[in-house]
Amino acid sequence: MTGNDPQQWPNAAETALPGAGSVSHRHAQGPNHTMPHDMEGSARPASGAETASICPDDSASTPRIGPDDSAPAARMRPDDSASATRIGPDDSPNSPGKGPDRTAAVDPVSGAVSDPVSSAGQVPPRVSLLLCTAGTQRREAEIAKLLKTLCDQTFTDFEVVVVDQNDDYDMAPLLAPFENRLQINHIRSARGLSRARNAGFRVARGRILGFPDDDCWYPADLLQRIDSAFKSDPGLAGVLGKGSDEQGRDMARFDAGAGPVTRANVFERSVSCALFFTREALEKTGGFDESLGLGSGTRWTGCEDYDLPIRVLDAGMRLHYDSSLIAHHPCPSMVYDEAAARRAADQSPSFGRLLALHRMGAWMVFSKLVRPLGGAALSALRGDAGKARYHWASFRGRLDGWRATRREMREGARS
Repeated sequence: MTGNDPQQWPNAAETALPGAGSVSHRHAQGPNHTMPHDMEGSARPASGAETASICPDDSASTPRIGPDDSAPAARMRPDDSASATRIGPDDSPNSPGKGPDRTAAVDPVSGAVSDPVSSAGQVPPRVSLLLCTAGTQRREAEIAKLLKTLCDQTFTDFEVVVVDQNDDYDMAPLLAPFENRLQINHIRSARGLSRARNAGFRVARGRILGFPDDDCWYPADLLQRIDSAFKSDPGLAGVLGKGSDEQGRDMARFDAGAGPVTRANVFERSVSCALFFTREALEKTGGFDESLGLGSGTRWTGCEDYDLPIRVLDAGMRLHYDSSLIAHHPCPSMVYDEAAARRAADQSPSFGRLLALHRMGAWMVFSKLVRPLGGAALSALRGDAGKARYHWASFRGRLDGWRATRREMREGARS
């Protein structure tokens, strides 16, 4: 997803937008968190050249290594001033869609969203997919492609929560062709990828939460396999896959095979478009850190999709990775020009921050800092000045983010 910036929607204003009937859209503003992500992921060159070392395409000023245990659920409290309205099948039993509208049940004390049940006694969908988008006019074809692949899923017990961060773009005509085939809950949120995901979670009703990018698409059996993975091991807090295009080019460096996710391998086993967590995992950790990611309003413009799995692990929960679980994502050839070097300089500090905030071991820090430095040296020896500049910018950014966060943590400890 691209196009996020610090601009905020008005808080808790409800408006009716045209198209697809009378649909109300809520402006939801989420809580603020603080954390980071490994910038090992990047677009892999089609030529087979070395993959660049920055954060994946999608993707605090004060350190936070977990939620406030005194009131974890309050972070995820729905905005009581407005309720999201479903764009989807009508509520009649004979609707051609997936079932009646259902309203989330909210604990009046904790604010936690429980397994909701409609007045008709229907259970909620098992899976909620949180599709966050900004600058949608540039992604109409990609979003339509994603929604079509969701219509084609062999597993059908899911809803799509569309979190709309557009200023002056009406998404209703884009969503209208899918109204009778998908349960779509269309809400609005303040700008920021992590902020939007948390806003989507507050109205989502499924037990399993997924976070498709607005330019990815799913194989027809992906949700079926995700559901089976959770059912085969009910104790899992999350199932993680990888992102690649249909030609098999990966969007980052991923491990082969399958197995547990740990702090030692999380950077090779996590990418936002292939993250699936239980509701309990997000409630326990407080959701995504809103100081990280595109549109956060901070200098930390990525790594939120590494940060959350680490916090889930640190909370004592288990995650499983399977490289055969693939969310498709464009993987264009990498061009090592000045623009690429600027992107590396902008994105790589977030990864350095993550290494410091999560107190990664000395060897992990050393290896992740030295890797782009080695890439810069090797590229210079080969006479590839553009690639050398790119890796050098990545090294400088990681080191700067790590140092700045360490300094911040020391100052916080003294205060």
